[in-house]
Amino acid sequence: MDCRYYEAFAEVDYILAGLNSRERSQIPKNLLDIIHEKKNSNYSPHIDLTKSLFEQNLKNETLAILAFLYRKYLINPNEKEDVEQHYYQTLKEPVDYKEQSLQLCNFGEIGVWGKMKKMWFMIKNQIKKTVK
Repeated sequence: MDCRYYEAFAEVDYILAGLNSRERSQIPKNLLDIIHEKKNSNYSPHIDLTKSLFEQNLKNETLAILAFLYRKYLINPNEKEDVEQHYYQTLKEPVDYKEQSLQLCNFGEIGVWGKMKKMWFMIKNQIKKTVK
């Protein structure tokens, strides 16, 4: 496996540690264990709580893993259908990689990326409570 993934697992593990126990329990323990075991323990993620998730300079692999975890395990059931429809509609459209890159840089307010902003806000607040 590419070393970027081991570093991405370290970033994901750090971010998931900020979830409260109810949210963490929604992700299968064996998956959390794999992320924890596969992370590069020599890599220290630099997370700035004053910045949003998407201003963090996280690896693309980290964002992809977080998007997967959110979409598969953390999403509100009421929102899941809307996100799924948006996702599948996006897959049907012709891919303009330049435009797609620009959208990923801007991250928009819809779909999984917009929902991940909510998740980051919850994680950031949980970390702040823990640090105090």
